[in-house]
Amino acid sequence: MTLRPLAAAVALTSALALSACSSDDPDPVVADPTPSAPSSSADPTPSEDSAEPWETQNRAGAEALVDAWLEAFNAMQSSGQTEAFESLSSSGCATCANLVETTEAIYGGGGSIKSRGWINPTFGDVTSTAKERTLAVRLRQTPQVVVADGERTNYPGGMATFIATVRWTGDTWSMADWNFPA
Repeated sequence: MTLRPLAAAVALTSALALSACSSDDPDPVVADPTPSAPSSSADPTPSEDSAEPWETQNRAGAEALVDAWLEAFNAMQSSGQTEAFESLSSSGCATCANLVETTEAIYGGGGSIKSRGWINPTFGDVTSTAKERTLAVRLRQTPQVVVADGERTNYPGGMATFIATVRWTGDTWSMADWNFPA
């Protein structure tokens, strides 16, 4: 099996991500991410026995899930190990599944991904309900080197904004969707 189509998919995904930070393109129309505001009294209080910060049904818990998901994404990209990333992603997250598939194909074919990852996220609420929060996530994509199908491709990195939708599943938040703003 050749990885050329896969490498093209990785290049396209990275190009789309990097196009969000081009000085030629207008900024996406999303609310400016702002530092987290203290939880309102309408948000449930975290229980003392919560194992993880994203196991609280409030904005801070939703942001903690996105932080953990990004850490798992960065680890997956560096190692090819997908389990932690998949555990934070819902089964219906198509972007999550595509990221896992791409990573497995690159590493399974003897390739690698070298990067410091996607770092320094800031958050802005787009919409929220008790069971679902959609956040604008502005972050820095560090430079990346992808080796796939014997070819090396360098990506410069830059600032990008994504739209993350996290869903409350009864006892924890889960990444339901990760997209570029329209």
